[in-house]
Amino acid sequence: MLFLHAHTVSKKHALVPRYKRRVLRRIVTRCCLVLYLNLCTIQIASAQQQELTSEDDHALLYTKQIQFAQDGSPVIRMRIADDLASISMTPEHSFIVYPNGPGNAYITLPGNETYTITARSPHPGAYRYAVILFRSRNQGDLEKEASNFEKHVTLTDTLALGSVFALKGKVFDNREHLLITSKTNDKNEALKIREQLKKQFPEKDFEIYDELQAYPKLIIQVTNAKGDMTITNANVIWFSFDHSPVNIHNMPDEQGNPRSIRLNGQLIVTPDSHAKLALVQAAGVETILRGIVPAEIFPSAPAAALEAQAIAARTTLISQVGSRHQADPYHLCNKQHCQVYHGLSAATQATDEAIEKTRGQILFSGNELVSAYYSAHCGGASATPKETWALPDKPYLQARTDDADHGASPKTENALKQFLENVPERANAFCAKAPPGQKSFSSTKHARWDITLSIDEIQKNLKAQGMTVKKIDNIEIVRRGPSGRVTQIKITGDGKSFFIERELPIRRFFGGLKSALFTMEVSKNHKGIQSVTFHGAGFGHGVGMCQTGAIGMAQRNYSANQILQHYYPSTHIEKLW
Repeated sequence: MLFLHAHTVSKKHALVPRYKRRVLRRIVTRCCLVLYLNLCTIQIASAQQQELTSEDDHALLYTKQIQFAQDGSPVIRMRIADDLASISMTPEHSFIVYPNGPGNAYITLPGNETYTITARSPHPGAYRYAVILFRSRNQGDLEKEASNFEKHVTLTDTLALGSVFALKGKVFDNREHLLITSKTNDKNEALKIREQLKKQFPEKDFEIYDELQAYPKLIIQVTNAKGDMTITNANVIWFSFDHSPVNIHNMPDEQGNPRSIRLNGQLIVTPDSHAKLALVQAAGVETILRGIVPAEIFPSAPAAALEAQAIAARTTLISQVGSRHQADPYHLCNKQHCQVYHGLSAATQATDEAIEKTRGQILFSGNELVSAYYSAHCGGASATPKETWALPDKPYLQARTDDADHGASPKTENALKQFLENVPERANAFCAKAPPGQKSFSSTKHARWDITLSIDEIQKNLKAQGMTVKKIDNIEIVRRGPSGRVTQIKITGDGKSFFIERELPIRRFFGGLKSALFTMEVSKNHKGIQSVTFHGAGFGHGVGMCQTGAIGMAQRNYSANQILQHYYPSTHIEKLW
């Protein structure tokens, strides 16, 4: 038989008013009667007039305030998946369901059974949209930047995103100030404005800002495999598995392919923006890291590299929370947009040990959190935020070679050509090759690469971007950034010129190049250009820590702190929990 319990009020909940506890007892009595009939429906109507309603509990998911776990670490709400028609899960042990959230009535259900979560009565949310023109931690920068857009947008506005919280007396302020266009209820209108701005400012990356106006709603239903138990609630249901794993079946990965994922702690089911089901995990930073570190770096990497990755990932979590996904019921997502997260499915003993050894350690530059970017392979030369994303540069994110000498990155065509001809066997970069007798990880193959595209493929890519050229006369590199990476490409044909701007759009335009650190070799005959060969180095944006280089440094007996000092110079580590 299923049992429904009233949640015991502990000392930290002593301020809960007596009437709220009376209402809780009424809910318990009502649900016990329904359970007797093998149908558990948590009613909340009578409580709505006297305590936090289900709508209030739902609204709390959209706040960016920080809560803390028992170990003192911030609690992160991490997106697992959304746009789901149903969720199927099999807990390994008994677990607790809080239909109205922790602190309210709860139900204990047995493990080793499969439960299905579905939804009905969907009502999508309402949103307002704008184009982000500029962002900076310094509000004064927005006034200077606004003049650049006066001729292109009629109205602009400013706002601040992020959060302020304190740990051990240290105040964290990761707020960013945004310059945006005036808000509209029509997303297509915002997208149209963005496309117009891209034509005027091709070197900039314009994002869409969305702001919640009305919460999405639906009725959530949980049933067991036998079909003799049902729990329903409006808009949100919490599940508490504590340290015991639960297997979530057929969750889509970034490519949309179904996979199972093991999680623990607290899970939340709530509507996404389209009023389909979203699955969110709420857990302390150290728990979340167990699914990030092995997903972002080889779990078999040397311990010092894993420890450096754990500190960088922990710093990134803290710096991002509260400043992203403003209109979503979670802090961060499990994709590359935030950090890749695979839950307990990815956890290994080696990565767990690295996380535990560095527990609570965060990177600082002065009193500010470090923007701890990292990528798979820098190709032997690190990039800057400005050349990559048009973001303000940081003193600890410099363009320089990935070796003990910290030399200047190659900037001219001749210097870069010579740099790329310096094959891994002769290169000094930490990411070039494994030292003698050490394991060579697969990422070292990205040290140098060659890719050839036919003119037909390039024509196809041009057409996909709305550019039709019968005959391409020339393709040339116009501009490079401080690291030598290509930041502007010019394509000439039919008496017209087309420009491809910035690192990622350039890589994508040419079919997904591994990096923008390359030279080009154009092949022509009497019919014109026939193909283009790219001679390149690295894999990824190249800003911050080179993960392959971190592995190479660890193999050369550098410590985690030395690795971090190499990639984020003049920063320091503080232990906050």
